[in-house]
Amino acid sequence: MKKAKSLLCRGRGSADCDESFYLWACSFFMGFNRNVGFKLELVAETLSSDSFSYVLQIIFKFHEEIKGFSNKMRSKKKMWAKRLHFAVQAYREMLENLSLMQVSKDSKIKNIAGIIQNIIFYQQEYRELTTMLLKQFD
Repeated sequence: MKKAKSLLCRGRGSADCDESFYLWACSFFMGFNRNVGFKLELVAETLSSDSFSYVLQIIFKFHEEIKGFSNKMRSKKKMWAKRLHFAVQAYREMLENLSLMQVSKDSKIKNIAGIIQNIIFYQQEYRELTTMLLKQFD
């Protein structure tokens, strides 16, 4: 995941590659790890505060792209809506993994989850993300 993210951030990926591949992989592997038996060391990179802010930036970017097209350009809007869906799925998996960490029996994992939650939910953008997406849903 770290290598995929670094390739996307540097723009060295292929021309037809975008963040949606990274988002799909994050969502899939975090969901798989959560359902098979949660092991923090396997998803630690995707549960960092940097990853949360990266996914949030992508969600805002994709949302702005959708708003930029008129209703006549439905195919472009549909493409960006699918990408936004991948981003929201990845964000949801990140939150579900974070809540699973919060109820862990290991106090070290609980402390890490508390620190991540304090960092993330202190910022207004994270708290208002869901309401912003629901208000502007068409």
